[in-house]
Formats: sequence, structure tokens, C-alpha cells
Amino acid sequence: MRLKLILLVLFLINLNDSAIAIKCFQCDSNIDLECSEYFDPDMTSLQSKSCDNVFEARFCIKTTGMFGGVIGTIRNCSSRDLGDRCSYLKRPGDQRYVRSCVYTCSSDDCNHAQKINHSLPLSMITLIIFITSIFYL
Repeated sequence: MRLKLILLVLFLINLNDSAIAIKCFQCDSNIDLECSEYFDPDMTSLQSKSCDNVFEARFCIKTTGMFGGVIGTIRNCSSRDLGDRCSYLKRPGDQRYVRSCVYTCSSDDCNHAQKINHSLPLSMITLIIFITSIFYL
């Protein structure tokens, strides 16, 4: 019983932390060259920022492709899970296709990598353990 109470308290604490805005890298490679597709957060001056500027932001995104006629990478915040997908687009009059991708993740600073690791927030892990303990302890 004591373990269940501890897990419930941990879940509630983590749930409260999740109400605070997520932090994401927010940059555009057409403005800042350090925001390129291959990005090492340890080798750059770019810092992640709180997503207070996006209503109900819970995700970080990284998009690659053609923006305003220029190929580049944009990292930002999102209130929606845009999933992970790539497609090949061809503009009218162009001879070649451009690969455009969007990657979505849900933990702080997660949109730096070329491919994004999807990790469960600590509150979800705690909830899973708590529910499991109800049935098996």
C-alpha cells in the first residue's frame, strides 16, 4: 500500500510539471546557419527555449524541406503531434523532387537530432507503473 501511495504522489508531481511549457530548439537554417539539418547541441551557441509563444505547446518539431523557395531546416514548438513522415514534393516547373520531412517529439530539447527519439514523459512512465502495481501488488 505504501508503494502505491508513493507512486501516486510521484505521478501527481510529474503531472504538475507537465503543465509547464515544453522547451524546444526554435530556429530556421535560412536565418541561422547553426540550425542546419545535422545539428549537435554541444557544438552550437543555439539554446532551447520555453514554448510559451505557442498556445498549449506539448511537442517539439523539426521540419526539413523547401520553405519560400529555399531548402532548409526549421525547428519549433507545436500544440499538435504532427507525427513523423517524409514526402517528395515537386514544384511546378521544377525538374527534380525535394524530400520534405516532419519529425515530432514530446520531451524537452528533443528536436535537435536528425532522427528524433520518442520517449515517454516521466509522468506517463509513473502512471504505467502505478496502474500495473494496482493489479499485481
